[in-house]
Amino acid sequence: MVLGLTGRYCSGKSTVGSLLQEYRWHVIEVDGLGHQALEELKHEVTALFGEEILSGGTIDRSRLGQLVFGNSRNRLLLESVVHPWMKQQCEKQIRKDQEAGINSVINAALLHYMELDGLCDHAVFVHAPLLQRFYRAKFRDGINLSDFFKREGAQKHIRVYNVACRGAVFCIRNTRGREFVRKQLDEMLRIISKKD
Repeated sequence: MVLGLTGRYCSGKSTVGSLLQEYRWHVIEVDGLGHQALEELKHEVTALFGEEILSGGTIDRSRLGQLVFGNSRNRLLLESVVHPWMKQQCEKQIRKDQEAGINSVINAALLHYMELDGLCDHAVFVHAPLLQRFYRAKFRDGINLSDFFKREGAQKHIRVYNVACRGAVFCIRNTRGREFVRKQLDEMLRIISKKD
């Protein structure tokens, strides 16, 4: 089985992912694949954005980010190079997991945007209130309110009703801690096991 895991910035996707790992699901971290894509596709990305994005022979993500975030043309150029590679890596890992009899989770804020939801049997959308997400972002990542709203604006398309997997889309509220999330996740897994 393949489960999509999505939600906005600091909603708690990693919390849900870690709980699924406890249940022996393999979590494919799409953010990590994005970092790998920059290494694997360094020449293509450098051809688009120039040598100034390099530092010590590798792509400096903060330099690249300055060129990409807030510039939709540059963002779309970067996505046209890295997203197909990332999707291909997800597909390869899912095949490996299926051959090993392991359930897969695709953890991606951009699950729908990257068309990864089409690989999923079911999906989980993690929801947390805006103010709670800001406080998490502030303490975890040290970002200010202005930067938080920039990220929020960039993720305006991440909505539960956009997710288009083969089966059900479940909404998990991450408002009261790990055990509250675990209870909802356990119920969701019980429902899925009955359906499949």
